[in-house]
Parts: sequence; C-alpha cells; structure tokens
Amino acid sequence: CKAVVLMGEPDAAYKAYVQELMLAEKQAKADAERAAKESKERRKDRWGDAEKKDAEPKEAEEKKAADADDKEKSAEAKAGEGNGDAEPKAEEGKEAEEAKEEANEEAKEEPKEEAQEPEPPVELTEEEKAAPCRKAAIPDVQDRVLRKAFADFTLPSQEEGFDCIAYPWQPADACAKVLKEWVLEQKRTQLVEDLQPGEWFKEQTSKWEGLCKEWRKAQTDYSDTDKGKAKAKAAEDKKSAADGEAKEGEAEEASEGAQPMEINSDDLDVFEVKNVCDIGNGQPLFASFAYEDWTLLSTRFEMHLLLHAFKRDLNDPDRPSFGEQHLGYYYSKYF
Repeated sequence: CKAVVLMGEPDAAYKAYVQELMLAEKQAKADAERAAKESKERRKDRWGDAEKKDAEPKEAEEKKAADADDKEKSAEAKAGEGNGDAEPKAEEGKEAEEAKEEANEEAKEEPKEEAQEPEPPVELTEEEKAAPCRKAAIPDVQDRVLRKAFADFTLPSQEEGFDCIAYPWQPADACAKVLKEWVLEQKRTQLVEDLQPGEWFKEQTSKWEGLCKEWRKAQTDYSDTDKGKAKAKAAEDKKSAADGEAKEGEAEEASEGAQPMEINSDDLDVFEVKNVCDIGNGQPLFASFAYEDWTLLSTRFEMHLLLHAFKRDLNDPDRPSFGEQHLGYYYSKYF
C-alpha cells in the first residue's frame, strides 16, 4: 500500500495543468458573457424596429397635417400679395417644408452597422498564474466538517500500514512544516463548535451570582440605614432644642464622639480599599451604584470569566484565546 503526499509547492507539470484548467474556465465564462451581451443587443434591436413600425402611421399623419398647413399658408401668402409681410411668410413656409423633407429622408435611411472590434484574448493574470491550486465552486470538504476535523490532521506514517510514502513535491520535513503552519492558522480563525462550558465555569458563575446578591443587599441596607439616621437626627435635634443649653452641649459632644470617620468617596483610591462593603466609615464602595453600574460590572466580570473558562475547557496550548470576531458566538454559548 503506497501513500502519496501532495503538499507544499507543486511541480511545474502540476502548475501547467492547473493553469490550463483555470484558463479554460475563464474562457468559458467570457464566452457566456459575450453571448449574453449579443442576445441583449438583438432584443434591443427588435424592440427598436417594433417601435419604429408603430411610429410610422403617426409620422404619416403628422406629415399630412403639415402639408395641409403649408398649402393653407401658401394660399394666405398669395392672397396677401402687395402687403409688406407676404414675401417673408412664403419664404418661411418654403424653408419649413424643406426641413421636413430632409427629416423624412434621414428617417428612411437605414442605420449602418458599426464594425465590431475583435474580442481581446483571454489570459491569466499574474496573481492567477502564481496560485498553486485553483478554487473550485464547490469545496471538497464543507467548512463545518473541516472545523471539527482539522486539528487531528497528520501526515501518513508506516505505523498506519503504508509500505511506501512518496513526497513528489517537497520532502517530508517541509510538508510537516506546511501542515503545522496551516493547522495553527485554522486554530486562530476557526470556531470550536463542540466546546461546552465546564464545571469550573459553572462554579465561578454560581459564586459570582451569590456575591452580587450580597452586594446589592448591602447597598439596600446602607441606604435604609442612612434614612433611619436622618430621622433619628431630626428627632434628637428637636428634643435638644427643648432642653437647656447644657444638655444640648452634652448631646452634641456625645453625638460627635459617635459619628463615624469622614471619608470623601470621590477622592478615594478604589484599588487601596480592602473591603468593598466598607470603605472605612461603614459605607460600601458601591453605595451609589445605579442599574447601569451593576450591568457594567457584571459585563466586565463575564468577559474575564469567559476568557479563562475558554482556555480551561479547550485545553489547547496552541489556542489560549479567540479572536474578537468570535466573541458573540462564545458569549452566547457560555452565557
């Protein structure tokens, strides 16, 4: 059993064979386009002849009406002899009649056929001549099948039962290099359709959802506590105003001693915060978060988790990540 590996740069005989096939295809395409063009021109000529025949009766009627007008004008010119404007009118009628006769003669003349220039010969471009293979209209292997199988492509070996392995185009080492580069390029551009989220991704997703619930609850609790503090402070101020100045001063000192540390969250370095639920004065770092902030936070974490989960689940050193054009596909598969 013999295996023949045709990979890499083809030999001269194969290139000539491929160029012959490409030239034949290009010639057939040019012939089809020329035939379609000629057919279109013939249809156009037939339509023109039909329109001309339809217009002939109308032209005859117009000519008859024009002759009658000319006769009438001639009669008027003769009746008005002796007047100053009789002669110019007669001349105008004569000129109009001559112009109509010339127009009719031109219409009767058949159009001369233009000499057709010979079509230039069909030739291959430099890019087509440099192509090692021709692209068929129908691929040998469908893209979906190729995406699932290309990672397992290998060169034949004697362990598989081949008695002889021939490399007519390039030696075995060069063919192995070509195959490796091709596989790496496919890994960078092809989708992994059978990829499924693993257990690590599911665990991390569950932890994140629980953590988000805790943070939202902490935000709600802090918001409610602020409202309670405001009401208690208003009642305390009212009671202190009714008491004496001494008691008011003692209440203020006690209140100042119980107040938490003042921290301006706008000047805070978020990367230095050790506990996001308490920045130092009991206030969560996310106390002012709105719906958009929570959505942005979740999106950033999902992108982070997606990249790490892809690397873990695929477990392919040659493909640690994916291109931007495939982000939507993998995001919908994981989330």
